[in-house]
Amino acid sequence: MKCPNCGNEVSANHKFCTRCGSKLENIIKDNDLSQTEVINRINKNKKNIIIAALIILLSSFLIVVIVTVFLFKTKVDSDEVATYKSVKPIEQSQIENMTSRSLVELAIQQDKDMFEFVKSSFNANPDKLFGVFYKNLVGFVNNIDIDDLIIDTIESNDDIQYVLSPKTDIFKFQIENWSSIFINDEYLYKRYSKYLNKVWQKYLQISETSEVNNISQGICIDISELITEIISWQIFLEENSSFVMNKDIEETLKYLVIFVANNQDINSIYLSFDENGIITNKQKQCYEEFFKRVNKNTKEYNFIKNCYDALEKNNFKASSEFYKIIYDYTGYEYYKRLCENEIVKEEEIKQEQEKEAKEHKIINQYKNLKYNKEELYRLYQEAETDWEEHQYDKDENGILIHNGSGSYSIYITDYINKKTAEFTQILNLMFEYCSIIKENEGSVSVRDCYLNEISKETK
Repeated sequence: MKCPNCGNEVSANHKFCTRCGSKLENIIKDNDLSQTEVINRINKNKKNIIIAALIILLSSFLIVVIVTVFLFKTKVDSDEVATYKSVKPIEQSQIENMTSRSLVELAIQQDKDMFEFVKSSFNANPDKLFGVFYKNLVGFVNNIDIDDLIIDTIESNDDIQYVLSPKTDIFKFQIENWSSIFINDEYLYKRYSKYLNKVWQKYLQISETSEVNNISQGICIDISELITEIISWQIFLEENSSFVMNKDIEETLKYLVIFVANNQDINSIYLSFDENGIITNKQKQCYEEFFKRVNKNTKEYNFIKNCYDALEKNNFKASSEFYKIIYDYTGYEYYKRLCENEIVKEEEIKQEQEKEAKEHKIINQYKNLKYNKEELYRLYQEAETDWEEHQYDKDENGILIHNGSGSYSIYITDYINKKTAEFTQILNLMFEYCSIIKENEGSVSVRDCYLNEISKETK
């Protein structure tokens, strides 16, 4: 008998072929097969073996490819900084030494290379490289001067259009009110979102509708939308604590929350204090909505609560304490200067209040004093006669000249005090009182006031 698999001669008692090991349960006796059938069966089995070998070889190749891709992906993910052509970290010092035009041109080139990377078959994980690209754009935006990009102006119907070069969709340019430039997150989202992870997708989604750009351009915004964005960023930071842009998000949050604290009306932006420096009712509504919607366990909520408490303590007027809270939270020098200015104002107000209290006390004391008015008036007339006699001397030619005998009121006071100490207190208070009247009214001299008061008290 022959093995139907390999053609080896086998015994009828064998259950397996001694050459190939095939099972011989359905063995066919040699005399039942023609020579041609046996050969055909053997060739067929050889063909199956070749096919199986090819399958194994192809599978091995695929395994090698998969391992190679995995190793490449692992290398990209494990690199501290991913780079690709022009897309690489740019130092701030290098950015500051580049012209505005060069920065825009570099942004365009990096956008081209970044898109080439995500479109390639071996793009692995593009998130880290995109992070490098995006952080570069942030650095570029902060150092581009739009005026350096204007190459022409077109005037029509009292309208001026500016022609910029080089042109790009990566940035948004604002020129009408004042020059400003922003990253075009809407463009980046449409171009890259399908290649990025969900964290980057969410970041770009929030950024493309951010109110920061509108605030910077002086565009009116709704407080509800502003608070919604604040909440969105808070949730994002909580869910993605290690995201590469978190520091920038925290700065954005500061910027947004400041407008709730100091510069945000219910429907539009303008200084939220009236002409008397008192917080407006709409601003109070702004605070109230913030307190209702924002999580109490966040630093943004605590900051706004501290601001509100400082305003409430000062009858809803801005104070040095109010601006100090904002400065401590943001570190912005602008609010430090406001705080210092308020300290000066508050000190002036304090001094004025102390002065008014002192004057009020002197006036009350003066008016409530009891003394012999007739005797004071008699001494006053005597002192005035003495003053007139002694304030002039005759020179060698017999001409009267003023001898510099001093202040009239002081002379009169000293004269009376030498005669008696009975009127010392009333004369001192009278003199202080007249000084107050002179300073406040400015239309009468201290001497005239002094004379009027003595005359009034004694007539």
